[in-house]
Parts: sequence; C-alpha cells; structure tokens
Amino acid sequence: MQNMSAVTLQEGDVVVAISQTGRTKPLGASVRLAREAGATVIGLCPSESALAHEVSLPLFIDVHEDTEIYTPLSSRIAHLVLIDVLAVGVAKTRGPKLAEQLKAVKKSLTTLRYPDDH
Repeated sequence: MQNMSAVTLQEGDVVVAISQTGRTKPLGASVRLAREAGATVIGLCPSESALAHEVSLPLFIDVHEDTEIYTPLSSRIAHLVLIDVLAVGVAKTRGPKLAEQLKAVKKSLTTLRYPDDH
C-alpha cells in the first residue's frame, strides 16, 4: 500500500516516514519511490540510520530503549511530540482559512454525537 501511494505522489507533496529503528527495508523502499516521484520526505528516525540517509529532511529521534523487555514508550512519545510540532507548523502556515475549515469539520460531526444530557 505504501509503495502504491508513493508512486502517485508529485512535487509539492510531503510524506512523513516514522521509524524507531530506521532500518525497516520496506519503509526505505517506499521513501525512495516517493522521492523519485518528486515528493519531499520528512523522516522521524534515529540519526545515522539507513532511513536518515534516504529522506529529504531527517528529524532525528535518538531514544535508547530496551525493546526486549518493554514496548517502546519513550520513543513513541517523542514521535508524537514531533508530529504535534509539525501539525502546528502546518496550521500556522495555513492561517485563518484553516480555522474556517476546522469549524466546518466540527459542525459536520455534531450529528454523530449524543446530546450533552446523556
């Protein structure tokens, strides 16, 4: 699915590739296809990883975790923080038009909610 999406991209499109290890071959292949199609690829990954060398703009997340025992939580939180930073940055560049779009989205969801008295 990632490869199919990657080949449909073009200049002006942006992809965010996220990896805790930066060593997943299928993700690297998708990133290469996206870049060949003209997209910019932002990578949230460890520095000096294979993925860091494949992306257009690496954002390094170097969090050491013992994944043999625990589910990687610290790196997951670090990734979420960077995603929030990117989302806020995009929102700021969109300006007042974004606020109107968000109001329209929120209004469209009101019919899906129960009234407050339940």
